[in-house]
Formats: sequence, C-alpha cells, structure tokens
Amino acid sequence: HHFSAAEESLASAFADQAAMALEHARLFSSVRTYSERLEAMVAVRTPSFMMLSLGLAAISFGTATVTVLQIPYLESIGFPTATAAFTVSFYALTSIVGRLGFGVLADRYNARIIIGICMAMTATGLALLPFVQTLWHVMGVLLLLGPGIGGTVPVRTAMIANNYGTTSFGTINGVAVFVRTLGSGIGPLSVGYAVD
Repeated sequence: HHFSAAEESLASAFADQAAMALEHARLFSSVRTYSERLEAMVAVRTPSFMMLSLGLAAISFGTATVTVLQIPYLESIGFPTATAAFTVSFYALTSIVGRLGFGVLADRYNARIIIGICMAMTATGLALLPFVQTLWHVMGVLLLLGPGIGGTVPVRTAMIANNYGTTSFGTINGVAVFVRTLGSGIGPLSVGYAVD
C-alpha cells in the first residue's frame, strides 16, 4: 500500500503530537518531583513544625524515661516487683486507649487543641510522678501519662497532614519522628546517669 501525501502529513502530525505529549509528561513528572521535595524542605523549616517536633521530643524525653525506669523507680520507693510490673501493663493499656480516643477527637476537633491537651496531660503526669506513694497514686498518674502520650501519636500525624499536606507526608513525618526519637533516646540515658 502506498500512502498519499495527505496521509503522510497526517501521520507526521500524529507523531509530532505524540512526541509533544511524551515530553509534557516527562516535564510534569520532573516538576511534580521538584515540588514534592520543595514542599518537604519548606515544611521542616517552619517555626510551627520546629515547635511541634521539639515539643514532642521534650515529652518523649520524659515518657521514654518512665517506660524504661518505671519498674526500678517503683521498686525503689517500696513497691513489690509484681506490682511495679503490673503498672507497666496498665500504662500500655491506657496508651492504647489514648491513641484511639484522641485519634477520633482529632478527626472531629482542632488537632492543635487536642495535641495541647495530650501534652498537658503528659506534663502533669510527669510532674506528679515523684510524689506517688500508693498504688492509687501511681494509677492516677498513669491515667494522665498513658492516654496523653498515646494520643500524641495519631494527633501528630493528623497535624502534619493538615498543616503541611500529604504530598511529602513520609519525609515530613520522618523528620518529626526522628526529632522525637532523639528525646526518647536521650531521656532514659541522662536520667539514669543522674540517678546513678
């Protein structure tokens, strides 16, 4: 079959359009990748992101210390080992309740207020911990600490998604978790060293 000049011209026009479409797709992909990187770089440099990350690191400094040193501390003030171990389970259970409860609340109300409540509960529990004398005191403190720290987990992710978008969520959340983990790692080491 022999193609006419008009058919060759039409095929050439289709080929040109296909080539332009492929180039536009390549450029769009490049722009989108750059946009995602830029979004992540900007987000982690904002004052609100720094405050969120550092606040969570400070809270984790205390709560990781409680998690690691809870049994030795309670034994040192006269609680039997079995009772001290029970409080660890209670702490974990209340943390789960906090994750579920505050996660639901963060979907319905302002996540900034919810995380503020979680942090206030945690800070209050940490401040009261040195004054516990009975099992009921310990349980009361853990009713503040467990849900408070547990609630920060889902609320933090909701805040990051709400405030910084989801395009670079993995990168932004990863930086926040990294900063928080620094607090978790430094807390037990420094408090353990101070006690020893």
